[in-house]
Amino acid sequence: MRGERSLIRQAVVLRLALGKSQEAFWKMFGLSQPAASRLECGGRGSPSLIVLLSLYLAKRIDDDDLLSVRPGPGAALWGYEI
Repeated sequence: MRGERSLIRQAVVLRLALGKSQEAFWKMFGLSQPAASRLECGGRGSPSLIVLLSLYLAKRIDDDDLLSVRPGPGAALWGYEI
């Protein structure tokens, strides 16, 4: 999806501007470093990841919001591997 790739590119630019590692940045979204690498290299994200990323880039949610969420049983995003 074209819009999805654009969001991911924006996130990578922001991650680099903030000086965050792949692991530190994408962990806030529930991704492991290997999954983050695949995502940044052209992989697809889950629908829930794309929603969170859209909200984050629009500044509707921030790091504290993402870090305050604890995955529960059956959480769709956490543990999702691309």
